[in-house]
Amino acid sequence: VKASGNKEKFFMGRESDGLDWFYNLSGNQLKTLVFLLSLERVPKESDTTLTHVTVLGKTDREVLQSILKCTPQYLNRVISSLAKEKWLVKLSTTDFIINPKGFYKGPAKDVFKRMTEFNRLVD
Repeated sequence: VKASGNKEKFFMGRESDGLDWFYNLSGNQLKTLVFLLSLERVPKESDTTLTHVTVLGKTDREVLQSILKCTPQYLNRVISSLAKEKWLVKLSTTDFIINPKGFYKGPAKDVFKRMTEFNRLVD
């Protein structure tokens, strides 16, 4: 598939290890992960800063609360549950790294490197 000049963006769901990980997510956890993934910054190869960081700013947080039809406190609980279950790492109250084990955005050739980096953060 050649996408030259195409503005389409995609993310992938991994099924290499089966789909039990997917079935164990609640609806709001899944919606939150997909929303956060849509905000993920995929760095250029020349970028040496921390890779694949998702920033959930005030406006985006309000949009996500509207999607989930929830309070700020409930959204915090959903995000905390995702962190507890190792689906993301909270770097701060606004910055996250999503576990590429399930959902992945970026070149497929980098997925295993990113999984190793993520595991170092959670161990």
